Parts: sequence; structure tokens; C-alpha cells
Amino acid sequence: MKRIPLLLVLLARAVPCAPQSVDSSCKLPPDLFDRRAVLEKQLGSAIPPVEPGGMTADEIRARLKAVDEQYYQFMMALSDDAQQHCWVRMKACCARSPQDPVARLTCRLALYLTKQSTAKEFVEQFPASGDLDPLWALDEIANVKSIPNGPNTLPPLFGPDGPFHSYTTELLKLVTKDDKQALQKYLQLSLSAEGYFAEDMEDQVQKLFVEHPQVVLDNWDALKSNYLVTEVLAEEFSEDEKRQLRQKYERYCHINESACREVIRSLK
Repeated sequence: MKRIPLLLVLLARAVPCAPQSVDSSCKLPPDLFDRRAVLEKQLGSAIPPVEPGGMTADEIRARLKAVDEQYYQFMMALSDDAQQHCWVRMKACCARSPQDPVARLTCRLALYLTKQSTAKEFVEQFPASGDLDPLWALDEIANVKSIPNGPNTLPPLFGPDGPFHSYTTELLKLVTKDDKQALQKYLQLSLSAEGYFAEDMEDQVQKLFVEHPQVVLDNWDALKSNYLVTEVLAEEFSEDEKRQLRQKYERYCHINESACREVIRSLK
């Protein structure tokens, strides 16, 4: 059998990552997110009624879906680059739409998940509480091609639960490594989360209390005054789960006696 020269093999592998092959999906229209915001506002006021001469709710939904599909292709381009380890091309893709808020958030997450940026950069660049609309939009965009009971269509890099879950999960992972700024960002975000987002964060906080007692006790002063945390402790654990947690935390009271006793009291 004739062997293929090693140089040709290496060149073939390099072609998919060539910078000049950056996906056209990476270049987003400069006003795309503004258009999306207007359409969402129109959709909210169109049900019911529709103003005379205005678009119907279905027409608005169709335009909103078209916008989200552009963002979805951007996410897929980053996801494809991640799967192929095309780090240079991924960064080149991000550089083509630097002003778009959804693209910025998606790129920050993609670069961090692929270890192309540091934990410090990831935390410091996390959106402030007054600029969260793009963050709330990420999951809707990532699921734009999904259908009920159909296959998972999320871009693989942000699956299986979507980019919002990935963002908050990564923040909490850093909290377990004693990153105080990550905890501050997480708790600030929880104050603005509603609906599905709040429920997702409640589940994560439950897991934190169950799996990381030492982290909880080390950060109890910051945790105990947060509404999401107090709600989880009061309502999200069953009586049996609370009993088991009280027993677990008893074994950690040597770390911080006063914090430990407060946690135990909160679980009654």
C-alpha cells in the first residue's frame, strides 16, 4: 500500500483551521442586537392587539427568529472551531464582530471553555447587573432551531443545558476554588434572575450546599444575606434532605463554628 507523505497529512489537517477560512457567519450586522431588542418589544405589545398597519405577532416572531438564526450560526462557527481546536480561527471569528453584545458574551464563554482565556479574565468581563439583556437572550438564541420532543440542537460547545447554564456553572466552579470575585458576580446576577434563570441558579445553589460544605462555611457571610440562598434553604430542600444536611454540616463545625450553627439553624 502506498503511504501518504507525512507533510501532506499535516497540511490536510491544517487546512480546516486556516485563518482565511473564517466562517462568513462571524461577521454580524452592526445593529443586529438593537433590531432584536425592537422586535422583542414589538412582540410584547402585539399580543393583543396589533396596531393598524403594523406587523402581526407571527410576522414579528418570524423576523425575530431570522435574527436569532444569524446569532445561532455565529455560535455554531465558534463551536465548530472549538471541536477542531482551531483557536486562531476562533479568535479571528470573534474579532469580526467585537461590538455586538451577544457575540462578545458568546466569545468570552467560548474562549474560557476552551482554555484560551484565564479565569481572571472570565470573571472580570462578566456582564454587570445593568447590562444583562444579552445574557438573558443567549439561551433563546441557542435553542432557535429546537422543536418539541426533537433532538438537541444546541451548539455542542454550549450544551447540553445552554450558554446561560454554562456561564453560571463556570462561575460556581471558580467559587469552589476560593474565587471571591466569582461569588460576588454570581450573587449579583441572582438578584436579577427570574423564571427559568432563577430556577436554574436555585438548583446550582442547592448543589453547592450539598457538595461543598467547606466552601459554604468559608463564604457564609456573603451567602446568608442573598435572597436566592435564603429561599433555597427555606423551600427547596425536603425535610429529610434538611435533616441529612444538618448532620453533614455538624461534621464541619470545626471550620467555622458560628457559621456552621447559622447554616444548621437555617435548615430547620
